[in-house]
Amino acid sequence: MFKQIFPKAFPIIGVIHLDPLPGEIGFSKMDSLLDQVKKSVEIFQKSEVDGILIENASDKPHTMTISKAQVSAMSVLVKQAVNQTKVPIGVTCLLLDWEANFAIAKATGAKFVRLNVFVDKVMRDPDTWKTINTNCRGLIDINPLAVKSYRKMLNAEKILLLADIHVKYMIMLEPKKTIDLSAKQAEFYGADAIIVSGNRTGLPTDVKDTVQAKNACNIPVLIGSGLVKRDIPNLLSKADGAIIGTAFEKEEGNIIFSQVNSFMKQVNKLRKNHEK
Repeated sequence: MFKQIFPKAFPIIGVIHLDPLPGEIGFSKMDSLLDQVKKSVEIFQKSEVDGILIENASDKPHTMTISKAQVSAMSVLVKQAVNQTKVPIGVTCLLLDWEANFAIAKATGAKFVRLNVFVDKVMRDPDTWKTINTNCRGLIDINPLAVKSYRKMLNAEKILLLADIHVKYMIMLEPKKTIDLSAKQAEFYGADAIIVSGNRTGLPTDVKDTVQAKNACNIPVLIGSGLVKRDIPNLLSKADGAIIGTAFEKEEGNIIFSQVNSFMKQVNKLRKNHEK
């Protein structure tokens, strides 16, 4: 199913880090958010990225689930993107609202969702607690069977689930659990692709982690952090695609065409070499 939505080799998913949503600190107006989405989609479409992920990055402190106002706003913004382009659109609601992810995707026609925690027992890194609601600083233990059941109930099984394993900003509470075991579990519980990242946004994903995860499962492995243009030949070539946020931005939420375009030209070189 992943290949049906992302048919090209090494698909690149660009991230729109939304400005604050209604009810959140710093919210301006919906027209401004719609304008942000329109401009970002235009840049990504012109640069020929393979997918666009919309994320409520500026709604801080992050909570485990988002408010009704946030769900409403996300639905409007995701629908704008879906209507604007044929590029597959995805959604992720921070910190970890998998019900909202699938509900918004189902209602808007989005093609995929990202779930930051799926099969691992983790705790948020204390160094990042200032951006996290106090109720979200303990054990995070998602029931993957509940996710699978909810997805089926919504008849959303054709909406791709991209699931992080050993995710950035988290402390593993199962210290002996290897990344290959997490990859196998994510595949078993219905993930359509897994995401492997470094410890922080902007830090490169470990090549060894990428290879180990790929060898452990039969679903695509995506790079989730730190991929920059110069590392495409050595890092992206070991994976099946990547999700790119900060490397495309001047600052959070401000996507720069020249950076996206230059990056995608390098990806296309890798694709040509891959086809030989």
